[in-house]
Amino acid sequence: MSNFKEQHKGVSIVLVGNFSPLMFHPTWFSKNEVISEDDADAVVKNTNSNMVVSPGLTIFQTSNLEFSITPDRFMILAKKDPVIFAKDSILKTFERMSSVSIKALGINNFTIIELENASQFQDFADRLAPKDLWTNLLEDEVTGDDRKSGLIKMTMMKKTEFGAINFTIESTNKVKYGIHVSCNHHFDLAPDNGFADEAMAIIEKNFVNSSEKTQAVIDEIFKDL
Repeated sequence: MSNFKEQHKGVSIVLVGNFSPLMFHPTWFSKNEVISEDDADAVVKNTNSNMVVSPGLTIFQTSNLEFSITPDRFMILAKKDPVIFAKDSILKTFERMSSVSIKALGINNFTIIELENASQFQDFADRLAPKDLWTNLLEDEVTGDDRKSGLIKMTMMKKTEFGAINFTIESTNKVKYGIHVSCNHHFDLAPDNGFADEAMAIIEKNFVNSSEKTQAVIDEIFKDL
């Protein structure tokens, strides 16, 4: 049995292109059936919601989704299950805006892993980044369970025909002995086909596969714990 817990998962979808943040008010999303009227009303009427709607930035969140829009970046984050809401929401958002310019997009999966103790936490870091090359620099600060120096973050990239896949592993204080694992599937759109309809087709085709690939990475790198 594996000696770790998958404590939290989430998915964000990010588009890089040309957007008008001011139009994306919560009521716009409810009128276009992306979120419910109740969710939109709750955001608008809640004085503590931290909602911003302006020409340069729109941000707000519902009970399970976060929205962040700038003139060159559109992001929807599903912060809890069912994370497929991220895909459904962005497809619904752009179904009537197929000609919006999109240069690139990312499907980003993340999972927070909680290990059992400090020893397991440090052993895992040593597996990823053996400290032999760093001993002269960091001396004994990279040994023991209470070490003060060592690995903070690691990113591995796989080039693909569509762009790249970036795997990032880093510590997190959201849980004790926590490891944050993220997988970014980055897609570059061809200049002559850089529109929302093509971006939505890519998301529809690759959303499930990106989650499965992230899980495969987690299963592989944590399999001996």
